[in-house]
Amino acid sequence: MSRASLSGVVREEIGKTGLKGVRRDHFVPGILYGHHRESTPVKMEANELEKFLKHHGIGANLDFTVGSKSHNVIIKDIQWNHMKGQAIHVDFQELQAGEKVRVTIPVRILNKAAVEDSRSVLTEVIHEVELYVLPKDLIESVEVDVSHLKHGENIKVEDLSIFGDARYELNHDADEIVVTLTEAKAYVEEEASADMPMMPDEELSTL
Repeated sequence: MSRASLSGVVREEIGKTGLKGVRRDHFVPGILYGHHRESTPVKMEANELEKFLKHHGIGANLDFTVGSKSHNVIIKDIQWNHMKGQAIHVDFQELQAGEKVRVTIPVRILNKAAVEDSRSVLTEVIHEVELYVLPKDLIESVEVDVSHLKHGENIKVEDLSIFGDARYELNHDADEIVVTLTEAKAYVEEEASADMPMMPDEELSTL
């Protein structure tokens, strides 16, 4: 599989007025920073960034080319205009080989339809996990298969595939619940109503 890549240019525009001009010219501003480098304002073509973000998000590891130089980075943060569904600022953190980085990656639920129906609802308690990892071991998400769950059962952090793997240092307690399967509220209320004794009409009229 080819490595993800994105290109940008150094951004001269700064300040609120400058950023408005960047966006008006169909670019998205950002910042490139790292422990061993000065922060560099950058900007990316809005259309290219939009295409990239359809497949990648926060925590994505990629080659980010600025000018003639390529940088090994992760997307550390994305600011969104939620009304328009558009990214308005992106933070890129440059990585150093052999130096662990703190990242937040999403939890991907697999086979949700296999356990949810009119009686059951799957509650996602943790949508993302925070961990420390070397750049070479970065992953974009952690998958959780829920097809085996029964009512009242849950999946905890200690059940994740990366838990106990020396490459990943999770910033979570082992007993934190990730997802849980419970009876749907509507089904519980329906059962309760069915169990209530029917009252004669004359008794109802006196209430």
